[in-house]
Amino acid sequence: MKIFNLLALCLLISITLLGQETIRLNKVTLHSGEVFVGEILLNNQEIILIKTLSGSRFQFPVSEIKSIEQNDVKTSEIKKENDIEIIGASNLCGIFEINGGISNAENKYRNAISNQLSLSFGTRKVANKEIFVGGGVGYFNVFLKNGVEAIGFIPVFLRLKTNLTDKKTSPYLGLDAGYAFALSSKQEGGQYSKFSFGINRKINFKTSLFFGLYANVLSFNANLVETNNFGLFNYYGKTSMINFGLNFGLQF
Repeated sequence: MKIFNLLALCLLISITLLGQETIRLNKVTLHSGEVFVGEILLNNQEIILIKTLSGSRFQFPVSEIKSIEQNDVKTSEIKKENDIEIIGASNLCGIFEINGGISNAENKYRNAISNQLSLSFGTRKVANKEIFVGGGVGYFNVFLKNGVEAIGFIPVFLRLKTNLTDKKTSPYLGLDAGYAFALSSKQEGGQYSKFSFGINRKINFKTSLFFGLYANVLSFNANLVETNNFGLFNYYGKTSMINFGLNFGLQF
């Protein structure tokens, strides 16, 4: 009976050990502090290509890599190892953007030049996808031909920017939504939204350049002029400013 119990115990231990199969994984640590766990598919003097446990593939220049380690990991701990990849990643990044184009506001002005500078900070990845989510602030200005009245705003917004592919050069979409504060006492601010799309080009793991087209709408109150059957009618009211043009930005 004792021998039978001993054999049963050995069998149980064997089954348990078989259920905890050990596999060898690579752990790549970047100088930025980010950690990626998975299988190295390519390793030469210039680049390293790694396939992470989630199935995503990342390519890094050798100059960005701090260390490469090999770890024997039990299959039961793979989920824990995968958490290292997520928690260890430094996803904080910023976006600096310049916009320039044509602006129109009903009963206020037509075909004026406008520009905007903005700076936003947030996370560059959501669910391991190249999606920026964060908040920002900007400076928006309209150059009127008469030069008599200054029109300027400080937009404060939430920003979403996503690359449509994982390739080094990828189309992207961007969306801002928030409120624009007027800089002049002659106007009152209002809701602000912007849509943009274009091409995103990765320079390295954390830095990329992007350029494309944008369109935004900004509602505000100001002194307006309306033409009717009786002539010109001056009043203080709400209008919507529509802007469209080119944008250029740096994600870092």
